Amino acid sequence: IIENKTFQSKLIHFTVDEAHLIPSWGKNFRPCFSHIGSFAQGCVPILTWTATLVIGSATSSICVSKYAQLLNYLHDGQKTVIHVNTIPEAYRIYKFLWDYIPNEFNHL
Repeated sequence: IIENKTFQSKLIHFTVDEAHLIPSWGKNFRPCFSHIGSFAQGCVPILTWTATLVIGSATSSICVSKYAQLLNYLHDGQKTVIHVNTIPEAYRIYKFLWDYIPNEFNHL
């Protein structure tokens, strides 16, 4: 639906309210929240609203990396090739993906 031109022409922005509650709910409360960025990226501005969140670890926990859309490719069980433009970008992606290795797998 987000790619439908009629829908896009009527949509101003994508908003999540009460963003300060996301850290206390935890990542498992609404797993789909973590896909909002990859779902709406490039279609509409994405906003989160809160009146009580202070800068710090809680702020970091609701800000998802620009690489989050890569997780969709990795979860389908197929081999994935990721092309990057620079070595520093490859390292940032490596660090991002490292954190998503399931605990039951050896990280080395």
